[in-house]
Amino acid sequence: MNNPAPGEPKIIYVVTTGEYSAYRIRGVFDDEAKAYSFAKQCEDDLDETHIDVEEHPLNQQSGTKEGRGNFDVLMSLNGDVIKVTTSRTNNNYESSAMRSTTIDAYDKDFWATCLARDEKHAIKICADRLAMYLVSKQENDDGKL
Repeated sequence: MNNPAPGEPKIIYVVTTGEYSAYRIRGVFDDEAKAYSFAKQCEDDLDETHIDVEEHPLNQQSGTKEGRGNFDVLMSLNGDVIKVTTSRTNNNYESSAMRSTTIDAYDKDFWATCLARDEKHAIKICADRLAMYLVSKQENDDGKL
């Protein structure tokens, strides 16, 4: 369950599939692990090429929080940081795609885009998402889902 620090907004996790006119919301969760588990289930059950887990602060309008920036983090599946960059998206506007996670087609790298205080915070967010993805993938591979 998502229990934010005092003063921080609660985060909801939205599982989406498709892009542009094929974009669909498949589920909304208040628990990140459940969202990633469901995303993995969608990946296995649906013939979709683009599945994301988006993070959105509950009861807040679009826009980044002051003092935070958008980061893109690329990691290997063993957790090594390959590259961290400041996202090209304007920091004054946060689109629904800005806080998403994507697994590359070859299942060798993990790419995350997130809103973070700094590069170290962005790497932590990506590492947490990678760990949840790997647990979900292992549970699914073991037939536990």
